[in-house]
Parts: sequence; C-alpha cells; structure tokens
Amino acid sequence: MGTETDLLILITITFLAAIVNGALGHGFSSITVPVALLFYTNRILNPALVLVEIFINSYILLMNWRGLAKIWKRVIPILLGMFPGIILGSYVLSSVHPGWIKLTTKHNFPG
Repeated sequence: MGTETDLLILITITFLAAIVNGALGHGFSSITVPVALLFYTNRILNPALVLVEIFINSYILLMNWRGLAKIWKRVIPILLGMFPGIILGSYVLSSVHPGWIKLTTKHNFPG
C-alpha cells in the first residue's frame, strides 16, 4: 500500500473512533490503536495519539468547566490509583526485556 492509502485509512479510523468517542464519551484510543497498529508502527502512532488525546480531553474539560466543582471529589480516588499504576508500569516496562513485551502485546497482529 502507498503512503497516501495508509494516511486515508488512518484518517478514516480516526474519524470513526471520534464518532464513537463523541457518542459514548470514551473509546477513541481503544478503537484507534488496535486497528491503526496494523498500518503504522508504535513509534509513529503513540506521539500522534497523545497529541490528539490531549486536545480532546482539554476541549472536554473546557466545555464542562462549571461542573468540575461538583465532581472533583470523585476524581481524587482515580488520581490516587493512577499514580501507583504509572510508577509500577514504568518500572515493569523499564526492567522487562523488550522481546517479552513484544511477545505479549503484539502476538495477535501480523507483521
């Protein structure tokens, strides 16, 4: 496949994932990543998706800024659980051999 075809496929995947994200409130990365990994490497895909997710989440936060005061207490447990997960996940990823990570995360994808 040519670069233009790959780009058109990625745009289509991203558009469909954005529709699901708009309808349900989540699911953008859950849809985009597995399908897009069939066409792009992780090194290309991750930085692009991080930028898209930052934009989407910032937009949602700005649109719902007034409701933040009502729900901030429910966000605290999520943040408290997220930080140990980030630390533990970073440690595991830095200490495990890359071959084992590839074996467990990419075994269902061709290539």
